[in-house]
Amino acid sequence: MTSTDRALRLRRRLAGRRDVSVPALGRTATATVTADNLVAAFDEVAGRHPDRVAVRCDRQALTYRELAAASRVLASRIATVATPGQPVGVLLPRSARMIVAALAVLRTGAAYLPLDPEAPAVRTGMIVGAAAPSLVITTGTLAGSLPATVAAVLLDASDSGALRPDPPAAPARPIAPTDRAYVIHTSGTTGRPKGIEVSHANVLRLVGTTQPLFGFGPDDVWTMAHSFAFDFSVWEMWGPLLTGGCVVVVEGEVMRDPVALRRLLRAERVTMLSQTPTAFSSLAAQEDEYDDRLPLRWVVFGGEALRFADLRPWVAKYGDAAPELVNMYGITETTVHASYRRILASDVTGTTSLIGAPLPDLDFLLWDEDDQPVADGEIGQIIVTGAGVALGYLGQPELTAQRFVTVTDAQGRPVRGYRSGDLARRTPSGEYEYHGRNDDQVKIRGYRLEVGEVHAALLARPGVRQAAVVPHTAPGAGTRLVAYVVGDAGPAELRSWMEGRLPVYAVPSAFILVDALPRTANGKLDRAALPDPNPVLTPHVPAGVDDVTRSLLAILAELLPGTEVEADTDFFRQGGNSLLATRLLAAVRRQFGVVVPLRDFLKAPTVRAVAGAVRRARPAGRSAASRRPVDLLPLGDSVAGRAPVVALPGVFGIGASMARLSTHVRGRPFYALHTRDLLRAQDGTPSAAVAAQACLTELLPVVDPGVHLVGHSLGGAMALHLAHALRAGGRQVRSITLLDAPSPRCLHQRRSEEHRTRLVAFLSDVAVAFPEHTRRWRELSPQSAAGLPDTELLRWAASTAAPALAATIGELADAFEDYRTMGRIMAEPAPALAVPALLLVAGLERSDDDDGHTGGWHLVLPNLTETVVATTHEGLLRDPEAATVAEAMIEFQRQQDKTEGNPS
Repeated sequence: MTSTDRALRLRRRLAGRRDVSVPALGRTATATVTADNLVAAFDEVAGRHPDRVAVRCDRQALTYRELAAASRVLASRIATVATPGQPVGVLLPRSARMIVAALAVLRTGAAYLPLDPEAPAVRTGMIVGAAAPSLVITTGTLAGSLPATVAAVLLDASDSGALRPDPPAAPARPIAPTDRAYVIHTSGTTGRPKGIEVSHANVLRLVGTTQPLFGFGPDDVWTMAHSFAFDFSVWEMWGPLLTGGCVVVVEGEVMRDPVALRRLLRAERVTMLSQTPTAFSSLAAQEDEYDDRLPLRWVVFGGEALRFADLRPWVAKYGDAAPELVNMYGITETTVHASYRRILASDVTGTTSLIGAPLPDLDFLLWDEDDQPVADGEIGQIIVTGAGVALGYLGQPELTAQRFVTVTDAQGRPVRGYRSGDLARRTPSGEYEYHGRNDDQVKIRGYRLEVGEVHAALLARPGVRQAAVVPHTAPGAGTRLVAYVVGDAGPAELRSWMEGRLPVYAVPSAFILVDALPRTANGKLDRAALPDPNPVLTPHVPAGVDDVTRSLLAILAELLPGTEVEADTDFFRQGGNSLLATRLLAAVRRQFGVVVPLRDFLKAPTVRAVAGAVRRARPAGRSAASRRPVDLLPLGDSVAGRAPVVALPGVFGIGASMARLSTHVRGRPFYALHTRDLLRAQDGTPSAAVAAQACLTELLPVVDPGVHLVGHSLGGAMALHLAHALRAGGRQVRSITLLDAPSPRCLHQRRSEEHRTRLVAFLSDVAVAFPEHTRRWRELSPQSAAGLPDTELLRWAASTAAPALAATIGELADAFEDYRTMGRIMAEPAPALAVPALLLVAGLERSDDDDGHTGGWHLVLPNLTETVVATTHEGLLRDPEAATVAEAMIEFQRQQDKTEGNPS
């Protein structure tokens, strides 16, 4: 049986009792790489796809031909300096040149040594001192963080030598499969990082073994969203480069900002996203604010334990099939990934952390403390065996002998294995359940960390007599380190000391001063007697601060338990990190309705600065508890005096649903109303007039010199009622554009139907926007309903009183109430209005002899022009049709502006 056959069998077994999905029609098949080293393998792929884009970063793109050429030029340049047998360091900003440099190093026959530009100079010096690279490829700016004795090849922005065409021949040096490809450093118990040596063969089999499990190939776009010095980058870089795909190098600022990252995933049409669970939680937390769906085919989790329950909100929107969610346990010493586990919707109700089964060319043994196999169902240490096991630790033969061991496999043969220190048990189904560590190692935001390294750095600080570093897991904040210190230094001094010696993820989030460390009867540290690091302390509120600052301090106290938060102190110096920063800004968005970009926060990370941003963005008199209902969406340079576009969303009332349309509107302000929030804020039973007045109140600052209204779906009737309110207030309505909007007559007919029929109509809308719900309902339905057509299936779902729906809709239960409210008030009659109007009908959902739900608009908008667009109801707001819609709308609005004697 081939490795591909084993991979497909594994996928069938762990993909939740479903058939293996096949690539979509039109996707390019992936040819098998035959070369036995990474350089030859890349050149083989480049020969097949010379003009495909291999790497993109910001505005720069390199094809496979250009990447191969650039790496040969740089290889020729460094070959005369590099010393055979020694690694070559790569210390570069996140860019395409980072990949050029890695490939160039391999062409010389050396191994690349990835270095993190954001690491403290002390740590970089330790790694360089231990690895002894013959040279480091870097920039003039970053060279200062290197020891003076290290030779450097500089690639500054003005230096285009690495990208010259027509390169000389690459240095000819044979590369064996067992040669080192790279050396990545992880934390060490002695306080010094240890380097793991990984071979060309290790990486080649990683891609070759996983490709049949996923089916990725030349049509796929991968993000390289992790540090080059973190082993996830190996998977993110070589996965696409060895299969003809594209690597999108994510810039550091974008990596830390989930809003910017989501924007990049859409713009680049990313299909493969790899994330630590902690990082993904920030991205997933904002998904309920968007109506659109990301183009992902897979989300791969790794780096730390995944709690399936944390994926519930994501699965509620996306389901589990598009994208597929995959948990992959792994360690640097076994070449990134060691297991595969497809995550299903049914898994998110569980509490265990399942890592699936070993990859087809690997195996897991479970040993007890005496190095004896444990029985099935018992917990033991994972020993990973197989082709992924790395070469060993650079310059540390004793540690290599201790962790890289020879064991006997199930067939009685001696095999090489890695003693992982991770605990697991084998379940009756044959997969593995993760149970943490058996030593002093922890995972912080995906980075494997020896607490000993943190402890050693702390004790090196003058004035520290004793210290204990303890991991704590706080709800919603993941694992963090807390330092308990006996000594004379204060928390601020200790933090400054640690920040200069350790990566940011390794710096404890809190420093608690104690008179003595508590001990047990046998002299060990008594962790249970240590002070609680998680109490929410009452923040210090200076006299005279406003309510915004007071509220922000309370939010920060919740995010940083055990910390005395202050308005003028740097957020990160109080124990914050990038994940907590995104949660802080999300809380600001929820409470104040103001979006503070992460990049702005990073420039001034204090409560006082955020409070200032909130005050500048909030109109005077707005309640702090309300959400800002008018959003300025992306647009080009607007023309002074030009009437703005105000968009009213459809059934779910979320202004962000108009975002894609807004990107095609240039030279004119574009606003969207969160009608959902406006309606929820009304007391009692709102009417159409009340809703229109609420919208008008929000729009008053932007409606001069007139306004163009756009309404999608139920937002069309809202636009009509709003137009009447604007006219009554003496404001000018230039035009109304209706995007496949049901007419008031149609809505009135719907109101006369029974409740169950209205629910079915709602579920039909849900099925359009969230197709995975329809599939899930079919899975939940009894056998008698399993074969029903979709229409009857929806009727079954509507009649089963919520249990079948609650697990799959979640917050859409509230959306149904919004739907009923919108349907009721938008069905209220409105007088005819002599305003120029354009009706764009979704032609793919309308028969030739039926005017569908849009019929009747001529009764209230006599100056109506109707156009059919070959798309669906939702497709009007999605590319490529959104561009067509915008073009028709812009031309129509331009004509109305000319009529009013305004600039076109």
